[in-house]
Amino acid sequence: MDRKILLIIPLIITLTFLIELISKAEVYRWIDEDGVIQITNQRPDWWKDEYDNVKDWREIKPPSKEEREKIAREKKKELAKDKIVGDKRTKIYHLSSCPLIRDKTGKYKIPERYLVFFETAKEARRKGYSPCRKCKPNKKAK
Repeated sequence: MDRKILLIIPLIITLTFLIELISKAEVYRWIDEDGVIQITNQRPDWWKDEYDNVKDWREIKPPSKEEREKIAREKKKELAKDKIVGDKRTKIYHLSSCPLIRDKTGKYKIPERYLVFFETAKEARRKGYSPCRKCKPNKKAK
């Protein structure tokens, strides 16, 4: 009996830690094409906003490997273009290539819900956004 308790305690501690971790972070779960459950705290490139509202994560079907590669290529092309990107929280706009808003992998540091895109720097200024002092979008963007 004591042995069973000794085996259960680490399991309870692990489950408690996982529950705490999940409650404080965004967690993305799905079953891949091989039937393996995938869990991550980083939003996959192929993830759609509509998946955030799915009640049963087992309903989420990721695209095939070829489709995921296509999505990644399209995103790389999109990243190559310099756009005007605003942060709704700070009311600052940047060039999309600004190191203050991108991490080393090229993903935005700003959560998607706070991103706003503008056609021009002038449009961003009209909507009350200030230019970034590092990338100076006023001078480089038209």
